[in-house]
Amino acid sequence: MRWSGADSMSAPEAALDWSKPMQSSLASKLAKNIEEYASHLRAHPLLELAERGRFPPCGVATYLMNIRFLVEHTPRHLILARDRSLEFGQLELSAFFDKKLREEADHDVWAKDDLSLMNQLFGAEPLGGPSQHLRDLAHSLERVIIERPSLYLAHTLFVEYLMVLLGPIWLSALSEQCKIPNAALTVVSKHVELDEGHVVDELSEIDALLFGEAPLPYLDTLHCSMRYFELFCDELHHMFGRADSSPVAAE
Repeated sequence: MRWSGADSMSAPEAALDWSKPMQSSLASKLAKNIEEYASHLRAHPLLELAERGRFPPCGVATYLMNIRFLVEHTPRHLILARDRSLEFGQLELSAFFDKKLREEADHDVWAKDDLSLMNQLFGAEPLGGPSQHLRDLAHSLERVIIERPSLYLAHTLFVEYLMVLLGPIWLSALSEQCKIPNAALTVVSKHVELDEGHVVDELSEIDALLFGEAPLPYLDTLHCSMRYFELFCDELHHMFGRADSSPVAAE
């Protein structure tokens, strides 16, 4: 199962409603690609595993450890993007990244607290270290930002809009089917709560900041993030999907 960018499945119900004037804008092109990817990822076997109640607590802990890795890197990338934009004389873009930096501060604490509670409730510890696929994504984004910081906007929109589209489904599967309490999933639930507003704002700001820009480099950056994230999902399913043959709901 790989994302090719060519899926034609309908987007999840949480997709935002685009007005006709936006349909040809760069932001709407990015958003449409994310919606198609979310529909594609909706059928991933990892989500199916969770919806059958068979994603174990150690799998959830491993997922949370990797999400902590990602959110720890977000401020680092935003600082780099802010400073590089300033070096290029892109003052409005630099100010945008500075605002995002304030919005994203300390989100890694949510994941840290979730991991602590998972250990208390289930004795669950993450397996291994952060996924190599997510490490590769972080390194790729750093290179992109150094070369052309505006491209990082495609990634920030991706992670926030994907959370809006699939976060509630993922959260429901983990809490209702796998019996993981919401108190141990705050890094998901709090992002679901915050990111819809972030996405609406970011869509309008992308079109203002990047007016007249060719879409292809931004779509390339977006699809790169998509491929790395799906490889991470594949890895989690490979680690926890094959050996599990019974429900993991807590007694």
